[in-house]
Amino acid sequence: KGLIAVCMATFNPDMDLFREQVESLRSQTDANWVCVVSDDCSRPARFAEIEAELAGDERFRISRSERRLGFYRSFERALSLTPPEAELVALADQDDRWYPEKLATLRAELAANPSAQLVYSDMRLVDTEGRTLADTYWTSR
Repeated sequence: KGLIAVCMATFNPDMDLFREQVESLRSQTDANWVCVVSDDCSRPARFAEIEAELAGDERFRISRSERRLGFYRSFERALSLTPPEAELVALADQDDRWYPEKLATLRAELAANPSAQLVYSDMRLVDTEGRTLADTYWTSR
């Protein structure tokens, strides 16, 4: 089981939602992962909060951009910071909340389908209180 690099772009995240995402990563049943966080020049105080949330957990590697890049370029930057030993890459938004088996399920799907180069998952849309807005992203996007 090779290393999974979870690439996350951040910009002034809502800290409650960010903490939930970080906790959902920490709760993954597949424990062979690192999370590369590319911060898109968040306000200094907010960046300090992000650093504090990730402090002490070596699985998180954070890098702050010197200038605003925007959403797409920030993800590109996160991908460029992926450790060379990573065999798989997953993308994460700063306000996601993953099921504990997400990485294990995606890894298993790739293993079961050796010719596949990509697997993806649907998402359930919820509000900040966790109330379901849509059970699937594909019919409401």
